[in-house]
Amino acid sequence: MATHRRRERYFHGGVPGLRTRSEILSADSLGLRYNYDRRTLVPGSVPYDPSLVYFTTDLSVAIGFAARYVNHVTGATGGGWVYEVTPSRQPHPDPDFPFHPDVYRMAPRATVRKIVKRNVILTRVEQVQMEKHHLVWAGRDDRMYDEEGYLLPSDEMAARGVTGRMLRAYGRWLPVEMVDAAGIYSALPGRDVGDVLIEDMYARIPALAERSLHPLLLTSDLAPICSSCGYQPSDAMSAIAHQIGEDLCLAIGRGCPPETLPAVLRQLARHGKAARPDEWEWLRLYKTSHDSSSAQPMA
Repeated sequence: MATHRRRERYFHGGVPGLRTRSEILSADSLGLRYNYDRRTLVPGSVPYDPSLVYFTTDLSVAIGFAARYVNHVTGATGGGWVYEVTPSRQPHPDPDFPFHPDVYRMAPRATVRKIVKRNVILTRVEQVQMEKHHLVWAGRDDRMYDEEGYLLPSDEMAARGVTGRMLRAYGRWLPVEMVDAAGIYSALPGRDVGDVLIEDMYARIPALAERSLHPLLLTSDLAPICSSCGYQPSDAMSAIAHQIGEDLCLAIGRGCPPETLPAVLRQLARHGKAARPDEWEWLRLYKTSHDSSSAQPMA
C-alpha cells in the first residue's frame, strides 16, 4: 500500500505587503544592513547570516518574528506580516537553534504561497508566550521558562548566585533582555529600556500587581504597622520594602548601590499605588502627615 508523506509547511514573519508568488530575498540581496544579533539576547548564539532567508515550521514562531519586524527606513518595530512560503531549495536547520532543527530553517530564497496574518502587533511578553516551547539557553537544551512561565537562570546567572526565586519576583514571561547575567532587572532607574516596556513589566511584577502578603496600615498615631505579622517599620523606606516583600527586595538589591535604593523603592511604590491604590492608601496618609522637611521623602 502506497504511503504519502505530508508536505511540510514553512512560515516566514517579516516585511509587510508581499503578494502571493512574491519572492522573499535575503538582506544581502536587498542591499540592507540588518543588524539583528541574537547574541545580545542570548550569549553564545550563532551570528546571523544576512545572505539567507529564515523561516519556521511553527506558525507561532513566525508570528513572533513578524511582531519584531523593523522597518529599515523609519526604524519602527512591529506590524510585520506572516506568510506561508516555499523555500527555493531544500532548507537547512538554523544553527542558531541547534536543539530545534525541525522548527527553525533557512535557505537562500523563498516564495510566498499565501498570506497568513497581516499587521502583527504584540508586546514582548506576548512574543515570549508565542515562542515559549522553543526558547532555550544557548549551548544547552535547557528551557528558558518553567511550566508556569517564570524565567529560569542560565548557567552564567547561576554561577553569579542568581536563583529561580529571585527571577520569580519579576513575574511571569519576563523577556530575557529585561534581566542581565547578574539577575539585575533592566527597568531599574538609570538603566536604558524603553518606557513602554518598563510600564508593561512593572504591571506584571507580582509584588506590585497582586495582593501583598504583608499589607500595611497606620496606627492611631499615624505609624505604619503590618496587618499580617505586626511588624512596625522604623522609617518610610523600611515600610515600603516590607509591603513589597522580601523576594523582590532581594532581587532588586543586587542591582542597586545603597545610595540609590530609596529612589528605587519609591519608584516601585508608585507602580504599586497605580495597580492597587487601596492597599497603598496608608502611604498617601503617611506622606500627608509628614512635612516636606522629613528625612525620609515618600513616593
